[in-house]
Amino acid sequence: MTSESEYALFERFPELEKTIPTLGLGVYPSPVRPMPNVAKALGQGYTDKVWVKRDDLNNEDYGGNKIRKFELEYAPLKKRGYDTVATMGGIGTNQGVAAAIFCKQLGLECAVVLHPQPITEDVRNKLMLLHTTGCRMHRSGGAIRAIRKLGRICRPDNVYRHAPGGTSPIANVAFVNAGFELARQVEAGAMPFPDYVYVAAGTTGTFAGLLYGAYLAGLTEKGTKVVGVRVVPRVLGNRWIVRWQMRRTHAFLCSRSKQFEREVPKKFPLAQTDQRRGEN
Repeated sequence: MTSESEYALFERFPELEKTIPTLGLGVYPSPVRPMPNVAKALGQGYTDKVWVKRDDLNNEDYGGNKIRKFELEYAPLKKRGYDTVATMGGIGTNQGVAAAIFCKQLGLECAVVLHPQPITEDVRNKLMLLHTTGCRMHRSGGAIRAIRKLGRICRPDNVYRHAPGGTSPIANVAFVNAGFELARQVEAGAMPFPDYVYVAAGTTGTFAGLLYGAYLAGLTEKGTKVVGVRVVPRVLGNRWIVRWQMRRTHAFLCSRSKQFEREVPKKFPLAQTDQRRGEN
């Protein structure tokens, strides 16, 4: 478990520690490790240059990027009168599985609206895992119908609507913190200075938060390029949406800290998505 004082972002902006509650679900910082087999496969010149940040180790029950987001987003729910969380995704939804697992740990009810997606072994495993949590599952005929059904489920005041993909200003802050965390690990010599940082970009919250955090922590100024590898159509994940997410995150942080509002100008780095295809 972690404590609030271990957040690298809070060390830079101490006021945020008092205004952004956390749940201590994860262990931070997540370790950085070399990937010698990948470096070897890439060929000569990549030795000791390929590293991974192991967010899968942040929680022993269910690691990955969701844990950072959830421990900030779920922290105030009970105090605000919510006893149920509702979200949606494909039948192999990582978001839904994570929500169900951590809601159970936190004493919250969970409802997940599922829409069809191509069946793979991973999808089957996620669906089986979702069954074991005891959450309420609702089937729908497609993504649009799922959105409508989620809206109906969230009508009661006690039901919190957790956005698909877990993207929201407060969730994005979790990855602003990850950017500061990475900068601190580089400074401490835990890994070499990164020329590129690649991160999956779906609903773009993780990418936007990490990019903004790397920018605020000084990594991008020193030459690091944070690149989002799109896993959704470009219309859903592009540099304009990423910039919008950074603007929302900036506004949220300003609302939580006068220090942040005073010291951080309203400027944002350029987002790059899927550099392999030469797209921005």
